Amino acid sequence: MSPELDNNLCTKYPELFRNRNGSPQNTAMCWGFDCADGWYGLIKSICQFLMSDVNHLKARIESEYYKDEEKDKMRLELIEAEKNIPVVVQVKEKFGGLRFYVHDATEKQHDYIDFAEYLSYQICEECGTMKDVMSYNLGWIKTLCPEHADKQYGEDAEQYRNGKLDEF
Repeated sequence: MSPELDNNLCTKYPELFRNRNGSPQNTAMCWGFDCADGWYGLIKSICQFLMSDVNHLKARIESEYYKDEEKDKMRLELIEAEKNIPVVVQVKEKFGGLRFYVHDATEKQHDYIDFAEYLSYQICEECGTMKDVMSYNLGWIKTLCPEHADKQYGEDAEQYRNGKLDEF
């Protein structure tokens, strides 16, 4: 992923990427996002879902709709929700799909991640389109649209195509 998009994610979601520059003994995020720019939107969506409970509570606390007693209760809920923010330890492409590894995630958060990983097989890793995306295998499996498959494999693109991925 480009340094600019990498920085955008880490700046917008510092809680999730708090080990971004950590030691390789503790996190693979020290090497950055190991995928192309086309999955940026998908990764951003995962991050939004992982932070949704915290962000929802913060918005409710800032709202003028609630009474102070209710906001005090929400502040306690926010403290608990912040304890459930997972740590992202690796984001990469593997076998043509997105892998998003975390520590300390809830079951609901793992469900969000699983769904996003499933969707990655429908999204061109290079440009983010969902139109006519297929899997290509030339020793390294890539999920690409026809345009990027042609750029990557040239006239041999059709030969390396694994076929149209299942529609959902």
